[in-house]
Amino acid sequence: MIRFFLSLTFSLILCIVGFFTFYPILNSNSIIIDYGIKQFDLCIDFPNLWNNLKILFIVTYLYSSIYISKLIFSIIFPKKKKNMKSNVKLTNIQTIKDYNSLYLSIGKNSKGEIIRIPESGLFQNILITGTIGTRENK
Repeated sequence: MIRFFLSLTFSLILCIVGFFTFYPILNSNSIIIDYGIKQFDLCIDFPNLWNNLKILFIVTYLYSSIYISKLIFSIIFPKKKKNMKSNVKLTNIQTIKDYNSLYLSIGKNSKGEIIRIPESGLFQNILITGTIGTRENK
C-alpha cells in the first residue's frame, strides 16, 4: 500500500514539473515552423491540429509519468512472491502420479492399456504414420 502512495506522489510531482516546464508552449498563441522555404504559424493556420496536439501531449505525459513512477518503484520495492498452495487434495498414489506427470494419451494397445507419451517426449519430434482408418491387425 505504501508503494502505491509513493508511486502516486512521485507521478504527481512529475506532472507538476511537467506543467511548469511545458506551460509556456501549451499556452502560446503563435508557433512558427520553418518548412522548406515557406514558414507557417501552427496556431493560426491549423488551430484544430494544434488543439489536438495539446490534448495528445497532456494525455501521453500523464500516462508516461504514472508508468515511469510505477517502474521506478517496482525496481526499488519489488513485490514479494506469495507461495501458491494447491487446493487439490490427492487421495492415493496413482492420483498423485497422474497429477504430477504430464502426458498425452494417443490411444489403446491390443491389451486395452492406454498408450501415453510422457512429458519428456512432448518436447521431442514425433512422427505417427498410417492412413485414415488403419489399425493394428490382430
